[in-house]
Amino acid sequence: ILRIIMSLCSTSLEKARLFKQATVDGLTGLYTRRYFDVRLDEELHRIKYKGGEIFLLITDIDHFKNFNDTYGHQQGDIVLRELAGLVMNYKKEEMERIACRYGGEEFGIILINTNEKKAASFTEELRKVCEDHPFSGQKEPLKVNFSGGLSGASQKRILNAAEFIKRSDDLLYQAKEAGRNRIYEYGKEYRK
Repeated sequence: ILRIIMSLCSTSLEKARLFKQATVDGLTGLYTRRYFDVRLDEELHRIKYKGGEIFLLITDIDHFKNFNDTYGHQQGDIVLRELAGLVMNYKKEEMERIACRYGGEEFGIILINTNEKKAASFTEELRKVCEDHPFSGQKEPLKVNFSGGLSGASQKRILNAAEFIKRSDDLLYQAKEAGRNRIYEYGKEYRK
């Protein structure tokens, strides 16, 4: 009986380890894109039937390729880890979120159980917190900015996941084309 219990415990621990490995990005500690896509579908399904609003922010670190070319990829990794920490922990108790490493230097953040005003305020504050954060790894702290696109969905404005992502992604690229270090919000002028 003891061997069976030990075997079951070992199998459970291994499954938990594999689940974490499959759903959490090893560098940043944020969710992987694949898991994020599943959660986005779940949240869209939830608001369709139960109401409420969700918002999707897609961010991209400004001039990150130049940053890596100047300081090296190890320094870039430090920036990604620290920025992920800001994304996960800024106003953690006040704003429910699901965050992922969306691409190389892109993050996706689903803001849950909030409204448009709070989502917009939070994203702008997060941009400012990043702008003011002294990123470590060099003799002098480094400064990093990001641009973002924010869009929302509700029971009245249902989007499928692909449309929702495209809307936020298009806004992100508009923000970058307009000069970077700003958030474009669907239906509104940019904020910086």
